[in-house]
Amino acid sequence: VITVCCASIRSYMDSEGPRHEDDFEFYTLLNVDRNATPEQIKVAYHRLCRLYHPDRHRDPARQESASIFFRRIQRAYKVLSDPRTRAIYDRSGRKGLEDDMAIVERTSLPSELMEEYDKLKALWEERTYIQNVNPQGNFQMEVDASGLVDGTDMAPLMSVQRLTATQSVDANLTASAFGNVAGTVSATRQASPFGGLQLSLRHLLSNQNWIRVSGLVGTRPSVGLDLYHSLSDQMYLTSNNLLSLLPRGFMLSSNASLTRRLGDYTMGTLSITETGSAASARITHKLSPALEASGEVRVGHDSSHVKCSLLYRPEDKWMLKTGLKLGTKGAAFFYGAEQQVATLTTIGGAVLLGSHEGVSLKLRFIRASMMFSIKLHLSQLVSLPAVFYATTLPLLLYGCMKVFAIAPLLRRQRKKELKDKRTAAVREAVEKKREAEAAVELMKETVERILSTEQAKHGLVIIEAWYGHLFDAAGGGEDHCFPLVVDVRVPLQCLVIDSKLVLRDSTKSLVPGFYDPCVGEAKHLRVQYTFRGALHEVTVEDSEPLVIPRRSHREAP
Repeated sequence: VITVCCASIRSYMDSEGPRHEDDFEFYTLLNVDRNATPEQIKVAYHRLCRLYHPDRHRDPARQESASIFFRRIQRAYKVLSDPRTRAIYDRSGRKGLEDDMAIVERTSLPSELMEEYDKLKALWEERTYIQNVNPQGNFQMEVDASGLVDGTDMAPLMSVQRLTATQSVDANLTASAFGNVAGTVSATRQASPFGGLQLSLRHLLSNQNWIRVSGLVGTRPSVGLDLYHSLSDQMYLTSNNLLSLLPRGFMLSSNASLTRRLGDYTMGTLSITETGSAASARITHKLSPALEASGEVRVGHDSSHVKCSLLYRPEDKWMLKTGLKLGTKGAAFFYGAEQQVATLTTIGGAVLLGSHEGVSLKLRFIRASMMFSIKLHLSQLVSLPAVFYATTLPLLLYGCMKVFAIAPLLRRQRKKELKDKRTAAVREAVEKKREAEAAVELMKETVERILSTEQAKHGLVIIEAWYGHLFDAAGGGEDHCFPLVVDVRVPLQCLVIDSKLVLRDSTKSLVPGFYDPCVGEAKHLRVQYTFRGALHEVTVEDSEPLVIPRRSHREAP
């Protein structure tokens, strides 16, 4: 049960990174061909059971080593002896078996499995808690920097016009009820500071309906009621209503939106706002996987406009956007870009040129669920210097950040990842070496019997066998944890059956008693043996099949 739970949690958390291949491959472990018959697989399994069964070893250390190999052999046989699981394994490998949940590996001791389960469970609970709480923060600042560009003596160079900070957290109260607590603080030059704490409760009435009630306690108390109703699979309706308490009475504001999917790549929204007596329609259409276009028409007594925009996202890590707006308050044009500079970190900038607002620059920094944005008003009029500063300033800031902050951070991250991979590779290599040496110890008694039998009938006797980077054994001056070659005479002799040795077309490091002494290097296997009193020698590549004896291997007298 613990093993199944570990596998389930590990599968759920698969986004942590790519899965690594296991230390063994089933066909190579049993030393049978991929087209082997069930009878051949059964014979190979029983032969290895006689070698690795824990009851055949009295020493506790050998019994523990034998138990590990015996469980691996059992698992390989369980998969390959069942036609269904064998078909899944042949088609998709071990990943296919895990996805199918046909079989779960259990090559660890119960205490190790329990420890792994506790770690995975704690990490999973931590992630689930963060997702349920969903902390979000938003900090916005507007700065009037027109004095820097326009050069007016009466105006200060820079002045803060507005500051707003919001922080919120969620809470799952029941399976159908969700709470939210949000705090807001805002201050402007034209009005008194504002602050408040908002509590909201959203309740799922059904799969098609929910209702949310909210209340704000602070400088401007208010209560809100939001509704959602799904009319069909392609259309839904939302309504937002807010009743605010003002010094001179109450103010009710409400708006409703109807959203419908018009096609596979098109979405339309119709909105009506009672407070502003305005109506708007918006359509978004995906022109290609990387290009999206949208258009909006708004009609109201205070202002009306027509707006169109394009968003280009060739990759997930960056995007470009531009748009044009024409209305009763003049024309406006904007362009901007965003880029993901690191995991959970995105920076962006946008320039707004308008006959009513002049030239503005908006900078945004997003880290996880926290967003910081600064809007700089550079000029009251659209002028070439203001446009130049608004365009070059974010590029200059990005260049400085990339050189002095982003690039060093990424280098440190890559260096740390590479160090961790090397450390893991060394630890894995040490473990593989230990397991290979333990396998060799378990084979020695069997090898002595095989040797006596083969020598008595002048059969196949392995004299020397080396596996690894044979043609650069000195290592080229590099720092290696192990010699670049390993003696594999014992495991090869253990595979001899009736004066014949067969190795399949897979990497030899998966053969019991072998390990990879030079990860990432080209490897070969060199075998020197005697057969019928004659000396033979052969060298093959790592994944090349080998069948001995052969007349072509015979050494000249």
